[in-house]
Amino acid sequence: MPKLSERDKGYLRKVNYSEEDIAYIENADYKYFSNYSRMVTEECAIRRLGRREWTYGIARARNLGSSVRTCKKGNGIIYIARV
Repeated sequence: MPKLSERDKGYLRKVNYSEEDIAYIENADYKYFSNYSRMVTEECAIRRLGRREWTYGIARARNLGSSVRTCKKGNGIIYIARV
């Protein structure tokens, strides 16, 4: 399960997620894949995406089941799936 920082939670509040939504996002389990195939760790996903893009990605995956985010250097994607 991801651990959201207070800054992450503040960002989610800013984009209109409720406290209940934030609790669901934080308590869900996620799997991360690089370019749809190779599984990567949460730490690797955060490093490649950047914290804000990762936060928004897990929020979307929590609501929609999955999310695709472009890496901050533009050199690939991270697929996030809610388990």
